[in-house]
Amino acid sequence: MAEPASGFGARSEPMAQAVSMVAAKLQAIADATSAMLDDAAAAPGRLAEAARLLTDSGAQGSVVAVLGGAAGATAAALLIALMVRRLLRPVRARLEEIAFSRR
Repeated sequence: MAEPASGFGARSEPMAQAVSMVAAKLQAIADATSAMLDDAAAAPGRLAEAARLLTDSGAQGSVVAVLGGAAGATAAALLIALMVRRLLRPVRARLEEIAFSRR
């Protein structure tokens, strides 16, 4: 069996764990939203109540604004993580070169 890749790349264990954690959080949010909408559809008065709870009685904006803001924040965090990973690529290469030269 091949050895797992070392370093900070996408094949490394910490990165795989981080991606799995983000995917699990996004799935939990989707499941909770789906459950909320299913529950709200079961009784006509619940949909309005669910919207009031989600938006703090409209103080946070509309349902679309609240869910869009959450999706936007998640997307921004993922983009920033990808940019940082790309910006650190030369540093990782130098560290890997140093590590291999000392063996």
